[in-house]
Amino acid sequence: MNDQKKKTSILIWMAIIFVSNVSMAGNIFYNDRERGWYYRECADCKDQSNISKNLNSKKQPKLSLREMDAEQVLETLESVQKEMQVRQARFTLEPNIENARDFLDYQRLMFKNGGEASEVMKTVLIKYPYLDSRIDSPIHSQAIKIKTLESNAANDLKIKEFAQHFKLFYFFKPNCSYCKEFQPVLETIIKNYGFEVEAISSDGKKLDSLLPIITKIDNGLSSKLKVETYPTIIAYNQKHNIYLPVSRGFLPTEDLKNNILHVFKSIVNLSMEVK
Repeated sequence: MNDQKKKTSILIWMAIIFVSNVSMAGNIFYNDRERGWYYRECADCKDQSNISKNLNSKKQPKLSLREMDAEQVLETLESVQKEMQVRQARFTLEPNIENARDFLDYQRLMFKNGGEASEVMKTVLIKYPYLDSRIDSPIHSQAIKIKTLESNAANDLKIKEFAQHFKLFYFFKPNCSYCKEFQPVLETIIKNYGFEVEAISSDGKKLDSLLPIITKIDNGLSSKLKVETYPTIIAYNQKHNIYLPVSRGFLPTEDLKNNILHVFKSIVNLSMEVK
């Protein structure tokens, strides 16, 4: 009987010890569940060292675009553009709610960056006005008007200066319809800028004009200057015996002024090169 009681007592103590060990093991597992999940995740990874590298790389500070070299910047831009194209392609090929949301979300980010870029650009143009092309080439209607008036005034001064050094030979034919239409243009230039004009008639017929324009018969000057088109204007500087072609054929007033300005600028540039 006593032996039987001893055996029973031993079995009871063994059961208590076993249950205690199991309980302790369970407590250790549940109390350390974060560690358990970590190893569970690592079990799904191909390489434990890769995880360590990734974790360490995330801790490193991200390079700004100005710190990147050219190749890295271009790669970054290409990845952004590619991501936009991929999202747009997914939505186009499979227009569901998720794809639409992803595409619009990325598009919203691009618009946000664009808005920020616009604000930065305004700040830069205010701080560094020499970078603002609108100063020399305004886009506002009132500014364009002012710029045009200033430009016209400056050009008028150049043409008047040109008229002080060059007179104009006007080659015409009395029966030329283009010459008849061109004559009022020529007279406007004479009145506005004070040009001295000498009309060279192909047949000696006088030019019919209210302005004091001397008309002479062509005595071979047209051949010398290779005039083959009528009307033709050639500027002449008597002091240096310089002939400069200005226009051939009919031109409206503004085009004739532009031609005179072009010749004037060519002379200025030539004189600067000679110096």
